[in-house]
Amino acid sequence: MKKRNVIKLVMLASTLALAGCGGSDNNAEEDNSEGKTEDATVKINQGDYVLQDGETVEDGEGYLALNVGIKNNTEETLQVSASELSLYDSDDNQISNADIYTDDDDFEMFRGTNLSGGKSTSGYVVFKVDKDKKYNLQYAPTASQDEEADAEEVEIALDPSDYNDPSEDVQEVMD
Repeated sequence: MKKRNVIKLVMLASTLALAGCGGSDNNAEEDNSEGKTEDATVKINQGDYVLQDGETVEDGEGYLALNVGIKNNTEETLQVSASELSLYDSDDNQISNADIYTDDDDFEMFRGTNLSGGKSTSGYVVFKVDKDKKYNLQYAPTASQDEEADAEEVEIALDPSDYNDPSEDVQEVMD
């Protein structure tokens, strides 16, 4: 049993490493993977499917890991948080973030930070998705007490079928 878990972790790390090295053409639609407001630019830098040890998915489902970057377009400090990034399906149902645990240094989850003017940050957010559905990634910044009105939201259309799923190959090897 322990050997099987080690094999799964090695396969997950290999999948992430290969996905990071490959120049995937399926993410070529750069203009569709970015949204901008006066305050922030949000961009999906990369998307890949990942496997979580002990988790299973049905056919047509997967854990989609999105590397999301946020740039502060203002001169003021902008507070950003992973809780401000949400995924919604076509029926406006919110999809919960999935927690992924790995010791892979290249796979850093999106964390909250105070982002200085003109600076950027990025990290992964992971969602369990149906590959045949359409989604919207939404960045909804929380207004500070100093702000009178809510900050503008950014919404990016997302089609999970546009992203490569090497986890299917890994799952077949493990079964």
